[in-house]
Amino acid sequence: MIADFHFLRPWWLLALFVPPLVAWLASRSEDLHERWKSLIAPHLLHNLIVEPDAKTHARPSLLLAAVLALAILGVAGPTWQREPPPFVSDTASLVIAVDLSRTMDERDVSPSRIERAKLKIRDILASRSGARTAVIAYAGTAHLVVPLTNDTDLIASYTDALATRVMPKPGKDTTAALKLATTLMSADGTAGTVLLLTDGVEAAAEQALNGSTVILTFGTAEGGVDLEALKNLAASRGSPVATATDDNADIRWVSREVATNFAAASASSSDRWRDMGWYLVFPVALFFALTFRRGWVVKVATEHPRPRRARTLRSSGFSARRSRRRPTPRASRSCRTRFS
Repeated sequence: MIADFHFLRPWWLLALFVPPLVAWLASRSEDLHERWKSLIAPHLLHNLIVEPDAKTHARPSLLLAAVLALAILGVAGPTWQREPPPFVSDTASLVIAVDLSRTMDERDVSPSRIERAKLKIRDILASRSGARTAVIAYAGTAHLVVPLTNDTDLIASYTDALATRVMPKPGKDTTAALKLATTLMSADGTAGTVLLLTDGVEAAAEQALNGSTVILTFGTAEGGVDLEALKNLAASRGSPVATATDDNADIRWVSREVATNFAAASASSSDRWRDMGWYLVFPVALFFALTFRRGWVVKVATEHPRPRRARTLRSSGFSARRSRRRPTPRASRSCRTRFS
């Protein structure tokens, strides 16, 4: 997953210089010393300015920078998963390899291992209506019974006739069955799953197992089936293993494994990547909601206070003094002479 991590729109990452720029400009606009140093003498500046309490004073600029950074990362489109195609379960191919070795005639499960396996095939076909399925029978050799087809009636008619006595060579060659299944899917050009219906896998077939092989076992420990050894063998190659059940729980398990394998195979070859940037919308919306608090304003620029010009102040003062001056003595004498 880490190796596949990348951005769908990496050019948006160039905008990541904006959040630190906003934080820097806001810090400069909030610097009281910077705003008043041109008006107050340096030896008085420190004593006249009251700084806010750093412990209780919130910094909206840092929150805004974090919100912008998250938004930019979301727009850039981080991703590490491919988009799986829709309708996976309807198109996944399945090759069923049925073990017809002599041990499948054991009756530790009712009615017998091979008869229970054929009943499970019918249940699997019923759960995969419209999907393509093939059947392989193997013992000492592997043979194609039905190629990939969506004709469930044809598959059911052939699988009902399966029996251990029809195999030309006794034994159990799981590797040959897996090779035939792989060749069948490769010729069809589709990704799919190989389902082994068996009571055991020989150690020589370990290298042929892989993650696209699903094993459904038939038999009990009392009947000589070593389930723990089989699970350990399959786990070393990533093949899931389950035991046949009396209900449809095993059928549902098989359907999930088929869908998962097909989705993984299709996603690895797909050119569409899932955009994970949408998940960043929630933290961005949460943090951005805090900016509506009263008084939370981010200033990225401010105008330094400038004193009035001295000439204007002196002129204003002179006009005020002239307006308050008393009349001159000459004017007073004139007034007295006129009224005498």
